[in-house]
Formats: sequence, structure tokens, C-alpha cells
Amino acid sequence: MAPTRLSEKAIFDFVEKNSSFVAEKISLIERNAIPAEMSEFGQTNFDACKFRAKKIIDKKLLAVNDVYNFKYKQVSVKNAKSRWGSCSSDGNLCFNYRILFLPDELAEYIVAHELCHLKEMNHSRNFWNLVAVASPDYKKCRETLKRITFKRLNSERTM
Repeated sequence: MAPTRLSEKAIFDFVEKNSSFVAEKISLIERNAIPAEMSEFGQTNFDACKFRAKKIIDKKLLAVNDVYNFKYKQVSVKNAKSRWGSCSSDGNLCFNYRILFLPDELAEYIVAHELCHLKEMNHSRNFWNLVAVASPDYKKCRETLKRITFKRLNSERTM
């Protein structure tokens, strides 16, 4: 929304002058490089989103683990600065609440990835073969997630 004091010509001039910037940002969002909703959330909204994220993660864990039937202990949701998820050697799974804003395919890949660490606590060929069972497009998912920068996601903390 433009300020009411600006003339229509000034608005159109501004849009035209910045059209390449806007087109670039729209292109990033369309390619899932930076999901639009994610840049608006940080620590201040963590509590509000944590419950919703946990519900989605639990649902995806049930569905994806139907393929593997692995045993895990606790599932927690945190506001990690640089990780989508983790798996402890004790069998505890932890996920970033921002998974809430990802497309289903990416969220399911993250869940599959962490579940597979219950069997393979490394990134060996066996591990990736296991991930591919539930997430055949895991390579594409990994590349997409690499383009999503946590620096951008956490930028509001420094504003």
C-alpha cells in the first residue's frame, strides 16, 4: 500500500524504477528459494507457531515413519538458527518451527532425513539410500533448502 500523499504518477514511477528488484524477489519466492511467510517470523512469533508446527511435524512423522517403522523417543520443536532438524544418538528428534512454512515435499524430506538418522547416524551412501525410500526427490529438496538462508530468516532480530 502506498502512502496517500503520493501521486499516482509517483507511485508508477517508483514501481517502474524498482521493477527488476520486485521481479527478482517474486522469482525467488516462486522457486521456493525463500518462502515469503518465513521472512516475517522470528523469535517473537516462535511461541505462537510452535504448537502448529508440532502438529504438522507429528502428522508427517506418522506418515513418513509408516515407511520405516523406526522407534524414536521425544520430538521437540525449537527455533534453531541454522538447522532444519536433528537426531540425537538417544533417539530424540528435534525440528525447526519454520518447517511450518515449507511446502509439504520439503517438510516431508526433513522428517525422512531425521528419521533415517535413527538407523544411520551419518551421511553415508546407506543413509541416502534409506532417505530415498520415503523421499525419492531428496536431492532436489536438499538443493532447495540450501537456497533458503537462515540469515534472511533471522534478519528481524538485527532490525
